[in-house]
Amino acid sequence: MQLRIRLHFMLAAFALTAMAQNRPGESDVPAVPSAPEVVSAIIQLSQLNRQKLLVDLGCGDGRIAVAAAKSAARAICVENDSDMLGRARRTATAAGLLHQIEFRQVDLRDFVRDGINLAQVDVVVVYLTAELNRQIAADLERNLKRGGIVISHAYPISGWKPREIKPVRIQSTGNTSRLYVYEPNPRNR
Repeated sequence: MQLRIRLHFMLAAFALTAMAQNRPGESDVPAVPSAPEVVSAIIQLSQLNRQKLLVDLGCGDGRIAVAAAKSAARAICVENDSDMLGRARRTATAAGLLHQIEFRQVDLRDFVRDGINLAQVDVVVVYLTAELNRQIAADLERNLKRGGIVISHAYPISGWKPREIKPVRIQSTGNTSRLYVYEPNPRNR
């Protein structure tokens, strides 16, 4: 148990160091891929179909957007790091789903701040830090379409009450991750 705790703190320190050393155009969130069990749970919680649009903020290698496209939904990968966005595009190409996924190289804070980007979005997925979640919360609440949901992997959104908290057991590590499902306050719309 103590080894796990030490490993957790070492990974956190590494992530903070990596964030501090990012070059312009790179993400300020370290790329940590979501486990397949987490991706499956996100897709299940999203209740996707052909009419739905999912946005993955800080998409990394694109695995969530590809899974959404496999569920017939459309997806947008938002990523500031050009290398990661290229990787997401290659993942979509290899899956034969490039036509269902849009790729945007932009800072996710700017994407969320621009209300036009979220006006038609049904599901926003984030696997960000608690601080970044805090920074974008008001814009998500203001700009996400009525009935849209936000799914946050691992980090709750401060000040928001989740509709659901789904624990997800990761087979490869034996750890449990959490997905926080939110419906931003509809009174603001």
